[in-house]
Amino acid sequence: PSSGGPILSPPQSYSYEEIWDLYSSVFTRFVLAVGMVHCFTEYVAEITLCEGPSMHPTLKPSGEIVLIDKFTLNRIHGRARRRNDHDVAIISQGEERLKRALQRQEAFEKQQLSAQNASGNGKTKSLELVDEWHEPRISVSDIKPTWSMVWQALTSPLSVGDVVVLEHPNRKGTVCKRVLGLPGDTVLRPRKGLLIVPDGHMWVEGDNPANSSDSRTYGAVPMTLIQGRVLCRIWPLRGNALLMRGAPPRPEEGRGRSAATMGYTILPAGYEGQHIVKTVKKNPASTAT
Repeated sequence: PSSGGPILSPPQSYSYEEIWDLYSSVFTRFVLAVGMVHCFTEYVAEITLCEGPSMHPTLKPSGEIVLIDKFTLNRIHGRARRRNDHDVAIISQGEERLKRALQRQEAFEKQQLSAQNASGNGKTKSLELVDEWHEPRISVSDIKPTWSMVWQALTSPLSVGDVVVLEHPNRKGTVCKRVLGLPGDTVLRPRKGLLIVPDGHMWVEGDNPANSSDSRTYGAVPMTLIQGRVLCRIWPLRGNALLMRGAPPRPEEGRGRSAATMGYTILPAGYEGQHIVKTVKKNPASTAT
């Protein structure tokens, strides 16, 4: 007789085929998810935690989480085995960088000379009067970050001024440094003489030279050690998060301007004593008439 309570149905039984289909579906989706995450972090982008004082003040000594771009780096450098890859040749070979720098310098001097002659009331000036290097080296302390600069970095090869994460050349682990020299560039090393960055290598230093172990310690490092280019800081949420391409930040007030606190001087390939612009040029204010 019915007691008026809920009627419990017998537990549903599953066949072996249904159980197999369920577990195989879950396992397949799990494998696909793991594979997608692995491919994304290996070839597209990755989030990593930076620890240590070497990149201060760009990055704090602890708790800084940054986004690393790997896609453009793999797109450019992952094809290094192809000897006819022109982009790779320009980046990794000092001779090619020297030729490109001289071509750009010649074009820059002609452009500057034309502008001077146009504003010189018809007085023709000689090319020797143009004594400026075509590529400025402006500190990131003076650069106002924009998303167009980020896009330019993403669509251009590895360049001097980029912040990268790379494997340590002498031990396990990774380090975060700024690229200051590429093949063909000249490093002025106090008490050690000049060094030409060899092909396939780069010169990296921390933004805090007084507390950084970098190329000044272990020399130029192979480009193959690069894991990615740092785009921005994800955490903590403070100030400007974009890590711009440029010369290292100026030292904090009160610090001496010695080799230990300023790092080494690196001269670009093709440099012949021209003036290198290190400050942002201001356009003269126009006067309304």
